Amino acid sequence: MSMPRMPLPTMPSGRDWTGLLRPASGALLGAAAVRAGASPLIAPRYAVPLIVAGAAVMAPFALWTTIRLAGLARLAWRAHRFHSGHPSAAESRELEWRTGLAASQDQARAVARGLVMGGAFDLGRPWDVAIDTNEQVLADCPSDYARYYSEEARPLQPGTRVIGGPGGTSAGLDAAPTAQRRRPWTRGPQGYRWRENQSVRALVTQRRVLVQRNDLHWLSFHYDAIVAIRPQLPAGVLILEFESASPLRLAGPASAVTAVAAVYALFGAQGLRDHPGLEPLRIRDYGRAEPPAESSAASPAEAPEAASPA
Repeated sequence: MSMPRMPLPTMPSGRDWTGLLRPASGALLGAAAVRAGASPLIAPRYAVPLIVAGAAVMAPFALWTTIRLAGLARLAWRAHRFHSGHPSAAESRELEWRTGLAASQDQARAVARGLVMGGAFDLGRPWDVAIDTNEQVLADCPSDYARYYSEEARPLQPGTRVIGGPGGTSAGLDAAPTAQRRRPWTRGPQGYRWRENQSVRALVTQRRVLVQRNDLHWLSFHYDAIVAIRPQLPAGVLILEFESASPLRLAGPASAVTAVAAVYALFGAQGLRDHPGLEPLRIRDYGRAEPPAESSAASPAEAPEAASPA
């Protein structure tokens, strides 16, 4: 479910240039046959077949070489322009996305440190959103939002009462039958796909992630209702699965912070150290206590004294 990204331009490598050897060799072989057929040393009865055969070989290989060479020249020119500070519009968007991803991962690392240290990270209470008094805001940023369900599912309309709080989630959809809850994409296409794709506001706390859709409807997803969590942080994507709600996909700045908060809520500090989905954040050592300075600086003579019986 990773979002495909555009690679940034780089100079063609030696392997790319060596790819010209095969078509260039074929073109040279055909040219040699044409030249041999045009030589006065060749008997007239062999000259025409050599010229025709050489031209038939040379033409496609020469065209292949020209196309490959033009492609490599275009890549080299695009890379030169990019490294000279003149990226294209698509490359500028990709750079912006990568910069935002790096910033969100830096914030996620800070959030992880704060959670392990007892909730030291807090952006402060937002005045436009009502949250619990003991909730700490870890991130308030835009994100790409999508839900995975079939055409038969009925989204709740704005103003409809939804379940929230501990043990529940504001699903935003009618509960799916039990046979359709777990990873429906593994059963083949049955009208299931990612829907409601839109850019939303995501408010991440240590208990839940609140999402404001484009219709201004707020949805609240509590971490204690999560059944499966699938961070794909190199792609900037997080997928959350619930017992009685359709899967949620967050992509963009909110994904890394939400992944850290959800993993910590479900698994504690050990999850921050050992969860494989958080490997790109390199936070596995944040929950380990460093040995006290006094113990590391203790003299060798103190150890036998402490070990000796009274």
